[in-house]
Amino acid sequence: MLTAAAVLQDPSVTDSPLDKRIAFLQSKNLTQEEIDAALARAGDASSNPPPPPPPPQSYGYPTQQMTRQPNGYGYGYGPYPSGPWSQPIEPPRRDWRDYFIIATLTSTLGYTFFTLARRYIAPLISPPTPPQLESDKASIDASFARAFALIDQLATDTSAIITREEERTEKLDKALGQVNAVVEELKDAHKRRERESAMLADQVHSLRELVPKALEG
Repeated sequence: MLTAAAVLQDPSVTDSPLDKRIAFLQSKNLTQEEIDAALARAGDASSNPPPPPPPPQSYGYPTQQMTRQPNGYGYGYGPYPSGPWSQPIEPPRRDWRDYFIIATLTSTLGYTFFTLARRYIAPLISPPTPPQLESDKASIDASFARAFALIDQLATDTSAIITREEERTEKLDKALGQVNAVVEELKDAHKRRERESAMLADQVHSLRELVPKALEG
């Protein structure tokens, strides 16, 4: 029992709730009478707390008295301390000059926004006028006319190129025909020379055979 009372007097245990302390003593196999006696002994020991520490030294600043509130605020204190700084701050007083300055700034900013909107935003969202439509139509027609003229010019140039290529192809075909004719003539001349050479060789061979016979006779 004395050991349980000493454990209950420990600062880390005295801050815990009562039901947790009772559950702790029950886990140590203590009876209800022993638990009540230990709690009573721990309560007698904690009823004589050590003397509080001396108050902090003041440095001449006005002290603020904190009023303890039973419930409703965190840490048990009220929302505002009582002292010279707890007095509410009065809002600044305004006169006609302040209102004049505010009105001047507001009108200046409004006129600036209106001018910028009219100069830069209104032309983007406003519908085109009939002269603008006519001008846009004329510019589109001119663009189409230039495009069609370019297409016609391309067609003309293409036709001229095709004609020149056809003429060039015909000339090449004629030149190739002439070359083929010359090659055929050369082949025929070569064949004639070969036949003539063969005839000359036969004649020379015949003369060679006749000369000895003529000498013998």
